Amino acid sequence: MKRISVSALALLAFLQLGVHLASAWDYEGHRVVNQLGLASLPTNFPAFVREPAAAERIAFLAGEMDRWRNTPDLPLKHYSFPDHYIDMEELADYGLKPEMLPIFRYDFVAQLALIRKAHPEKFPEPDANSNQDHTRGLVGFLPWAIAESVGKLKSNFSYLKAFEEDGTPEEIANAQANIIYVMGVMGHLAGDAGQPLHTTIHHHGWVGDNPHNYTTSRGFHSWIDGGFFSKTGARTWRP
Repeated sequence: MKRISVSALALLAFLQLGVHLASAWDYEGHRVVNQLGLASLPTNFPAFVREPAAAERIAFLAGEMDRWRNTPDLPLKHYSFPDHYIDMEELADYGLKPEMLPIFRYDFVAQLALIRKAHPEKFPEPDANSNQDHTRGLVGFLPWAIAESVGKLKSNFSYLKAFEEDGTPEEIANAQANIIYVMGVMGHLAGDAGQPLHTTIHHHGWVGDNPHNYTTSRGFHSWIDGGFFSKTGARTWRP
């Protein structure tokens, strides 16, 4: 398999399928995103990902990141929750623009920390009771999470090729299982990126000045993820 096909997977998922407290589609919606991602792969993509058990595993893993997010385990919530979104308007509070963002996740974190330290008056501490997972001071890491997933997939396919050339059947099977896992979880990120409410501070209804009288309903996000989606009939979609 050529390396370009690996990068193409992320590109297809991100472009073709195209918040705090949000889940960008209910589980059924995320399943469909992953199924569409599989259906969109080039015909020469390794066939093992389309085998029924693998396809079902990829569809099931579409909900994995929401399962992490819904855990009472605070370290896991702290690790995984900001990967679901990026609130683009908040960049301006830091004097940043999208084209100024660094390639690396932790360079971005350090950049935010330095700006917050230099201008504490602009960034009041959030209420501790609503910030138990310590994520309220973060803009969100969705673009970095997608890029890192692409890197994981490149690594997976690289060592799969090595095992196919000089490995055991068990090693090949394990490498393929790792690819299926990364594809499934990465599909959730692609689904989040395709939900516009995961790129804005207005993720649960409009906040602040509202000259166009947009909805301020806190239930707006959940209606888009579940109610509107169900009205499309997509819950019954099959590849």
